[in-house]
Amino acid sequence: MENLTDSIASFVKRTKFEDLPKDIVHKTKLHIIDTIGAIFAGSETPLCILLKRYASNSEKLRESTIIASGLKTSSPTAALINGVAAHSLEIDDGHRYCGCHPGTVVIPAALAIGEKEGVSGKKLILAVCLGYGIMVRIGHAINPSHLSRGFHTTGTAGVFGASIAASKIMNLSKDEIRYAMGIAGIQSSGLLEVVNTGQMVKPLIPGKAAQSGVLSAMLSKDGIEGPVDILDGDKGFFRAMAENIRKEVFYDLGINFEIANAYFKFYTACRHIHPSIDAAKDLYQKYRELLNLGNLVKVIIKTYPVAVNLTGNISKPRNFDEAKFSLMYAVSQALLGKGVYENYEANSFEMDKNVLELCEKCEVISDPNEGKEYPKKRGSTIEVHLKNGKVLRSCVELPVGEPENPANDSMIIEKFKKCCYGKKENYEIERVVSVLLGLEKLKNVRELLELVR
Repeated sequence: MENLTDSIASFVKRTKFEDLPKDIVHKTKLHIIDTIGAIFAGSETPLCILLKRYASNSEKLRESTIIASGLKTSSPTAALINGVAAHSLEIDDGHRYCGCHPGTVVIPAALAIGEKEGVSGKKLILAVCLGYGIMVRIGHAINPSHLSRGFHTTGTAGVFGASIAASKIMNLSKDEIRYAMGIAGIQSSGLLEVVNTGQMVKPLIPGKAAQSGVLSAMLSKDGIEGPVDILDGDKGFFRAMAENIRKEVFYDLGINFEIANAYFKFYTACRHIHPSIDAAKDLYQKYRELLNLGNLVKVIIKTYPVAVNLTGNISKPRNFDEAKFSLMYAVSQALLGKGVYENYEANSFEMDKNVLELCEKCEVISDPNEGKEYPKKRGSTIEVHLKNGKVLRSCVELPVGEPENPANDSMIIEKFKKCCYGKKENYEIERVVSVLLGLEKLKNVRELLELVR
């Protein structure tokens, strides 16, 4: 009888592009567009600049593109640096049931190895879709206990998604896919302590997962054998990483494609802050004439416990990296109409003294009622107390970008263009969008990577 790793390997091996519904093909293209945009936007952070310098000084291979740099390097290193860039501004996509960011891992891995192999756009789309599906299901199976232990699912489950995408692109056999998953699994890592301090290095988690996934597939193709039961084994991933494993999430493999349930982000902040941002923006749009600093007595932010645990501890961020994880700062920005870092430029961020002053009036409440249906709902209620005693209130169950509160294509494309402004000419950006929207027609993805160098 096949174990779960065998079943996944069999599914990945036999699935063809023609098995993907048209709406799934389109959604996958949108996530590729979104992730490449996130890479452009995050490409000039200090961490990315250092990594590119290391690659230039130490890497001799020139087989895969470091996006928005003009540089090429080895496939694993390109996956690393592009994965770091994609996550650097916290605008990369995600999946709330997995508690992870699949795009920042799977897509850099697929682009890097896809360019090396010279595959078609169809093959890239298929590999990305399969990588999302396996990564998300593994993450869903191990949560919430995995997250509660302090693991970052983007890294821990991400190595599997990246290895699946790379394996599909490289046409690995069923056994080679299984070995690649095993090699990836022993490299699984990522700790959420990084949301408390050292936020600058958090993007290394998806970057390393993307790199490890590519390396795992390459090693397997060259004859290296990994553990054959990496998920279910006595000392395997599931037993080590979580309790109460939900294996039923794998029952619909090939029937439902989890990329359909992935979300898009439109603020450079941790996703757990987004419901509160949307609620605060709603108040600003309705009552902006009342929301001046002198008229605000108190702001109460009620949201689900996971959001408070991960983003409710930084009341006065000292820099952009801390601000991305400050619930109070983001809500204060939105209430004062400051835009909540929607220009996708990390280097343009400046601390606002009025926003910091309003942070002092904020109270964050971990509300069990908001958490009852987590992760199905990620709710937030903002209450603004005014000088005259009036209380303004707004509630949000799910932020913009979720499948139930969807973003349309034009929003995603406009975000992509904003991410690329200043790094490409307008006509070049339009050309990239055109190629990506018709990606299934592309005979060789090297043409795409040449456009985004």
